[in-house]
Amino acid sequence: MASYFDEHDCETSELSPSQQNTLDRHPNLLRLVRSLLAGDDVPGWFTELTGVEDTSNEGLAPPAAKKAVAELLRRGISRSEYEDEKKCPVCIVPFDAEDTLVELPCQHAFHKQCILPWLEKTNSCPNCRHELPTDNPSYENRKREKREQEEREARAESYQDAMFG
Repeated sequence: MASYFDEHDCETSELSPSQQNTLDRHPNLLRLVRSLLAGDDVPGWFTELTGVEDTSNEGLAPPAAKKAVAELLRRGISRSEYEDEKKCPVCIVPFDAEDTLVELPCQHAFHKQCILPWLEKTNSCPNCRHELPTDNPSYENRKREKREQEEREARAESYQDAMFG
């Protein structure tokens, strides 16, 4: 692999002393950045070198629960949706009279062939981010804990408003 400087036809003498020091201390940094920009996981050599584990999926929403997807409303297009030339928010193609739509609990409707692959990757509506349940217990626990924390904070704020407001 060519160095950054060879690729961009520049000299290391153009770097500030702190930039050169960083480059000298971390020769694999450019390789790591290239891997991550390419969408790769944290490379094994970097994990071995630094002890840093791959956390690339940490915090990302898991797919929607299969049961939740199976229970979503499947329907045809309504007369008003057809007359208003409503479009699928995923593919931006107007709904056709014979299309099968899938409606999420937030009332957003999509072509069946557009939304089902989406829900296999993430549990949220592409329009409003309303979340469907998942089959991932740890994600569901984090969601519950976050919701409970927000409720506690709202109660504390209302108590404070009642005392001082």
